[in-house]
Amino acid sequence: LRVLGLLGASDMDIANAILYAAQLANGSGAIPGERADIVNLSLGGPGFSQTVQDAVTDAYNAGLVIVAAAGNNDSNVAFYPAAGTHVISVSAVDLVSAKAPYSNFHSTVDLAAPGGDLSADLNGDGYPDGVLSTLVDDAGSSAEFVYQYYQGTSMAAPHVSGIAALMLAVDPLLTPAEIEAILESTATDLGPAGHDDVFGNGLVNAYQAVALAAGGTAGGPAIGLTTHTLGFGTSTTTLDVQIANIGGGLLSVSSVTPTTDDGANWLTATAIPDPTPTTTDTQAVRVTVSRSGLSDGVYVGTVEVDSDGGTATIQVSIVKSSGSQAVDVDLFVLAVEYPSFTTAGQDIVNPTGSLSYEIGQLLAGDYIIIVGSDVDDDGFICDEGEPYCGIFPTLDQPLVVTVEYNETISGLDLVVSGTFTGASAGAPFGRKFRLIR
Repeated sequence: LRVLGLLGASDMDIANAILYAAQLANGSGAIPGERADIVNLSLGGPGFSQTVQDAVTDAYNAGLVIVAAAGNNDSNVAFYPAAGTHVISVSAVDLVSAKAPYSNFHSTVDLAAPGGDLSADLNGDGYPDGVLSTLVDDAGSSAEFVYQYYQGTSMAAPHVSGIAALMLAVDPLLTPAEIEAILESTATDLGPAGHDDVFGNGLVNAYQAVALAAGGTAGGPAIGLTTHTLGFGTSTTTLDVQIANIGGGLLSVSSVTPTTDDGANWLTATAIPDPTPTTTDTQAVRVTVSRSGLSDGVYVGTVEVDSDGGTATIQVSIVKSSGSQAVDVDLFVLAVEYPSFTTAGQDIVNPTGSLSYEIGQLLAGDYIIIVGSDVDDDGFICDEGEPYCGIFPTLDQPLVVTVEYNETISGLDLVVSGTFTGASAGAPFGRKFRLIR
């Protein structure tokens, strides 16, 4: 059910959609032939609405599971409807199960789930660590179904909704309260022991939740990792990989063994014990790298984690780069409307100072983020003869950024090419971009 338009939605729009999904009387005057089992609300804001809460309560009492995004403001302010009654509030974690930089945190958070982080590529696969999502590209003469990387608690909440659907598939008689209780009791605890404001009751565990919903056990212990690949890039030195028991019983980790392909001692790894073990005696593996004494280049290795639930391997890569002195050149960061390519916002940074940028208020819509120099002062970047050009997240993999109404987006880091020679050498979308003057 679509409730959000170009300028967002009213509380009444959201409430009526919830009631319609629950097969209850609503403002449309229509009742569906079959009610929904789960409502996912990847929307919200800081203001409480009694209208929406009443609809949520009625839907919950009618047997619906209500899941909502905790918000993307990196704030501890209550975010509704996620913070309301009868709602499973979902925060977001990144590839290594750390708090996503944008994710809200609050006492009402119930669970954490993967939300992505477009500013990072921790597995080194050449793509930003977003959640691959489906959407429709209607820029051409006909609509085309495409995939796009996104980030947000709006991506995290559907993970929980999907797991709830799997639970109902194995036991259709589960109540909303029972589903929430199973999801929370089987979650992998993150952060401080027990419930906390950042992760709630922990990272949702699909295997354990569905196994428990089916009325059985998950058998013997089986090791699971939140990621099997870590890319440390040029500067990161320490990353944690969370361990989960995706089987039954208590998982016991016996050893953690780092190995480098070149035989050098730049890679270390240690097991972090779980202070209150329930499903596993080890909370995470902490992987640390040192570039000291290495020549410039790319280095790879592995960390092998042995347990009574099997062996898991983490692939590790680092980059050693001596770097060079910062160049004194103004770089223009543009927010360009897509697909019209009209420049809607701009900031200026210089490598000799801060490279942090901030673009002011934008209308809700789709944008690409472009950066480049204008050394010839012709009012355009990424055109013929310009030495610097970049696009979020990379020149060869540009992504469209969707800005919702009243949304703040951070962490959109760009890589600037210092060998760019103009449009004929592969400018983004094969064009130049106009500055605001």
